[in-house]
Amino acid sequence: MNTTHDTVLATRELNAWYGSAQALFGVDLEVRAGEVIGLLGRNGAGKSTTFNAIMNLQVRTSGEIELTGRTLAKRSVDAIARLGVGWVPEDRRIFTNLTVRENLELARFACGDRDAVAVDDLVDSLPLLDKLIGRRGNQLSGGEQQLVAIARALISRPRLLLLDEPTEGLAPLIVEGIATAIQQLPEMFDVSILLAEQNLPFVTALTSRVYVLETGRVVHTGPTDVFAGDAELQDRYLSISIAS
Repeated sequence: MNTTHDTVLATRELNAWYGSAQALFGVDLEVRAGEVIGLLGRNGAGKSTTFNAIMNLQVRTSGEIELTGRTLAKRSVDAIARLGVGWVPEDRRIFTNLTVRENLELARFACGDRDAVAVDDLVDSLPLLDKLIGRRGNQLSGGEQQLVAIARALISRPRLLLLDEPTEGLAPLIVEGIATAIQQLPEMFDVSILLAEQNLPFVTALTSRVYVLETGRVVHTGPTDVFAGDAELQDRYLSISIAS
């Protein structure tokens, strides 16, 4: 695979199957250092499947997946995480019976040989965590759980952060807070982000480029502002429009 020196994630001809059912068809993606890239599409378009394929989780794959030039294909989920992929699934999966601090401390033990971020340093970088640190997961709102899930993924200093539908089920005011937090992450933590979302205004505010999936295929790629300004493309692939 030919990639540039600043390429963090690259997939080429990525196919994925659930059992005998093919769900991805020749997906090519690239995320470069410091970028926040949007992965758009309707429900069932293949966004979460793309993340599952990158993490080698639940699906069988063919094709190439590389993180900073190192192949991820066929590695275990733990090995992929240790190489520098942080994953925030749609259902967040924080431990509701543990405090926020305990959730974050537990993530530090999963870093292997990687130099984990100290919890207090993480709180300093994401001040919204400060008031939550002593509360249990079951005492948090959906937006607060999402923030904790993102912080937990950052503990291991990943090169790439996969965010799967981070605004799902959240009130608009909470979405604004999540957007503000995400916007700061590339510079604060030297991390690139692949953001799977259906919320186009959210993606427009955060990303520089988008890939659009339909039935497991990339059907459009280009600058975010171009897609956000093209109502015809949005209607074709998302059935929504924010173009004026």
